[in-house]
Amino acid sequence: MELNDAVNQVLSPKNDTSADPDEQAALSLAAKIASVEGLRPFPVVAQKVMATLNDPNYKVSTIVRLVKEDPSLATNVMRLANSAFFFRGKAIDSINKAIVRLGHSTLKEVVCSVAMMEMFPDVKGMGQSIRDHLAATAALAQELVRDLLPSFVDGAFLCGLVHDLGKLLLIESGELLYKSGDPIELTTPDRAHVKEHRVLGYDHGVLGGQILWNWRFPEPIPQVVAWHHHPALAYQHKTVDYLTAILRIADHVDFYIKDDSFECEHFLEQFSDSDDFAFAGVSEEYMFEKWAKLRETRAESLALFS
Repeated sequence: MELNDAVNQVLSPKNDTSADPDEQAALSLAAKIASVEGLRPFPVVAQKVMATLNDPNYKVSTIVRLVKEDPSLATNVMRLANSAFFFRGKAIDSINKAIVRLGHSTLKEVVCSVAMMEMFPDVKGMGQSIRDHLAATAALAQELVRDLLPSFVDGAFLCGLVHDLGKLLLIESGELLYKSGDPIELTTPDRAHVKEHRVLGYDHGVLGGQILWNWRFPEPIPQVVAWHHHPALAYQHKTVDYLTAILRIADHVDFYIKDDSFECEHFLEQFSDSDDFAFAGVSEEYMFEKWAKLRETRAESLALFS
């Protein structure tokens, strides 16, 4: 399914036979995409690295040359490659060694991580909390998938890292509903998108998904991002269903873990019977056993990316 078709399913009004609301939302979304792409283009070198990595016959020497074109990217690739989060072992002392030892999938995640965080270095207040949430959700999603379905580990981290990209772009573009919104409404999972859809005709997930598709992020990441607040749609499509479920669980886990007054029991009271748990294959026993590790993983990620 093309992402544009997936987005149209979200935009289409379910109980309105008129096409006008759908058309207005699509025009509004197209205008916002044009404005934010000009405001925050994805770094050129990162795009080149990702495009090269998508070629099954790519050469390591080409990746090394591209990474070295951007001193900041090269420095941060080295820093992340030597971090406990991405690699445990002997310290890496060159870009060439870092690329070889990280491997194709992890290198793509590292490059995207660096590029994403460098796009928003100056966000303050609410933007900073969203940026931290992205880093935490990415780490939590990766930790969950490593246990539950390792074959999906390549996509889980990136889904978490970019799932609220649309919020950051709306903040950067000065969207009114964020200036006047309730901070709790903005940062609580499954709440902000309701107001966004009411005011804009689309939500941050749809915006972010379309931007990622334009940036040529690998499938199914753009579609997972576009649908992460529309699980009824996501759960009709293989691959998208599992990653969406993991992303949604990680999204909510971060909300509960960051508040020390909440324990696993509080989280399970809300989500143990959810479709998210069913599609991800998560049990209450697993979450109880994993809760302390998830706290540790979140702290490691924030220390690394913040």
